[in-house]
Amino acid sequence: MNQPPSRDLRVLFETRRHVFISVLMRRLGSREDAEDVLQDALVKFHQMPASDEIENPEAYLMKVALNLATDRLRQTTSSARREKTWSAEVLNLDQAKEPSSPVDSIERDLIARQAIEKL
Repeated sequence: MNQPPSRDLRVLFETRRHVFISVLMRRLGSREDAEDVLQDALVKFHQMPASDEIENPEAYLMKVALNLATDRLRQTTSSARREKTWSAEVLNLDQAKEPSSPVDSIERDLIARQAIEKL
């Protein structure tokens, strides 16, 4: 007779937790992130419908955890890229507001006037 899924999950977590954390730490570079992702994976695993039978719960949980880790890495990379772009735009705006020399200001005004005349 099979054990209830919640019991199987608890036993799996207790016996193989160190493996999951080790793999996720290598992927994410941080124990905290690895712990967070494993927790999220356990929640997703636990929320599965009882009718879904899984032949290899350890492999399934690892796959869920790795997918979540990949999502986290993408999100982090995307956030860093957005922050870098935003910072560059803000710096450029600040530089545009305050010319480094009077010659730059005169040249910029002249270019702007010529552009307006062309329009």
